[in-house]
Amino acid sequence: MRQYAPLQKLGPAKKRWAAWQRSQHAVVVKRAAGICEGCGRDSRPLQVAHLMGRRNLVAEPWASWAGLCAHLCSAHPSYGLGCHEQLDRRKNEALRDRLLVKAADRLSYVASGLRVQIHAQHPADVIRQLVRQYEAAGISPQGER
Repeated sequence: MRQYAPLQKLGPAKKRWAAWQRSQHAVVVKRAAGICEGCGRDSRPLQVAHLMGRRNLVAEPWASWAGLCAHLCSAHPSYGLGCHEQLDRRKNEALRDRLLVKAADRLSYVASGLRVQIHAQHPADVIRQLVRQYEAAGISPQGER
């Protein structure tokens, strides 16, 4: 009988970006100061949410950059879905668009000279376009050029 190695709990990509993600999550938590960036409430449990996903929308390190994440309240039996679940399940498009506009605005200040008309397009498209421009110019959210 053939012996197989057990599956790893963390894959190589997760291991590679774990320190970066922890550092950026700390920035998001500090920026929010205990208040949900979606609804503004402070009495709910909060989670760091990736506004542009971590897989197909924007790749690492941009996906976990503090400017593209938000501190959002999570679901609870006493009030139902939190902002994080509403965002992930696409239950509240107005909330998603508002958070993406803020993220696009933060992203537009990473490097001068690479600005896009934020109001002319959907904010997710603006974010993708800015990330592509930054990557083409060799700009990284980690400060490397």
